[in-house]
Amino acid sequence: MRYMILHEYCHYKNKDLLWNVLKWTVFCLYWYNPFIWLAMVYIKRDCELACDEVVVRIIGDGNKVRYGETLIDLLVNTKRMEKSYFVNTMMKGGKKQMKERINQLVVYKTKSYAVAVLSCMCILVLTGFAFSKTEYFEENNITATKEYAVEEKIIVSEEKGEEINRSTDGCTNDYYNYCKFSGDNMYYADAVHLYKVNTNSEEHEILLNGKFKLGNIDSGYIYYIRQPNENDRCGISRMSLDTLQEELLVQWEESFWKCSNIFAAGDEIYLEVGEECIAYRIENGKAVLVPKEENGIVNRMKELKIDVSNMNRFAPGYVNAFFLQRKIIYHDGNKLVIYDLDNDSIFEINNFKFNIMVTDQGGVYTGTDGNIWIKKWKSGETEVLYEGDFLNYGSYNQKNLFVFEEKENYVKCFKLSYTGELSEVISVDNMSRAVDLLFSAYDDYICFYRNQRLEVISL
Repeated sequence: MRYMILHEYCHYKNKDLLWNVLKWTVFCLYWYNPFIWLAMVYIKRDCELACDEVVVRIIGDGNKVRYGETLIDLLVNTKRMEKSYFVNTMMKGGKKQMKERINQLVVYKTKSYAVAVLSCMCILVLTGFAFSKTEYFEENNITATKEYAVEEKIIVSEEKGEEINRSTDGCTNDYYNYCKFSGDNMYYADAVHLYKVNTNSEEHEILLNGKFKLGNIDSGYIYYIRQPNENDRCGISRMSLDTLQEELLVQWEESFWKCSNIFAAGDEIYLEVGEECIAYRIENGKAVLVPKEENGIVNRMKELKIDVSNMNRFAPGYVNAFFLQRKIIYHDGNKLVIYDLDNDSIFEINNFKFNIMVTDQGGVYTGTDGNIWIKKWKSGETEVLYEGDFLNYGSYNQKNLFVFEEKENYVKCFKLSYTGELSEVISVDNMSRAVDLLFSAYDDYICFYRNQRLEVISL
């Protein structure tokens, strides 16, 4: 909502309503001229691009991804909004126009609004054509290459020339890490592309266009849900890491909007969708829905006599916890219960408030007192890790949790050891949500997204 209001405010400050009066006046006078019809289209497009540009200047490069997501959400919800009685906004547009605006965010360079106004004037006077760089590429069938689309996306380390051990062995943190690793390659997605990065050569490659919900990497494939766009290959898919060939396994369904997690284990795919645990089995290159009575996770819970009638009793990420940490985590009244499948033991947390994070060392959670606690797996003891102002924790490695202080104009990341020591790692300006960092943590380094660059910092 904030970005919508800011976008419309830019229209107001740029006096676009007055320009619209002039535009429609000229149109009424010269409506029989076919070129004036084209001019109307390009004037509207250029005004939207100009406002996008001003908004990006105000919110900073660090928030471009969130702004792009807002544009995509507007496109997805257009039909629903048109059927409602909500006040409409000039911010939305057609699929082709929205695609161009997203691309312009990726390759954004600072320009003055006067240039946009001058362009509109030229169109009105000359009734000519205005072609953007993106349209030129599309019309000439030129694919965006890494030199064009990601020329500013580089990996940097805190110490230049330092050799970073990028091993991810022994770390089961796949649900909380945004970047997915396989060998020397890292995979991540922003609002417009799925990328592959070689951590040795620092070379970026665009694999796919679109907006993705990334899952895990299993048996040489990366699994994901591609959200609807102009591409008809939307739904549950996987890509071979060797051939980079994509397979569409399940066509898009509206329920996938509510999917918070996708996890592949062998020939099965599990989705956390609202209050349901949905399973698919891959057969002959397609995923077939598994009946509830054959769902492996649900059946195991039933064997343990755990009530599965209301799946919102289970913590987010329970699929990963089941397969990777071999834990089942669920609510039982006011208690949080953790069932250890390997040791056939039960941990109970009575002072749980919210936000459980399953780590290799223990279950981290916010207690009823507002402090950060940990229930350690080996000893079964419950200890306070942090007392004080609220910090949002988002990832971990073998030695530390990574917690975030979120303010209106910056986000700070701290590492919090399992013994309670707190130290600052990074501070990112012009950002208000830690989730926009696309943060990932491994034993010797962290990855995060800042100013359209994916950065790697040695710990």
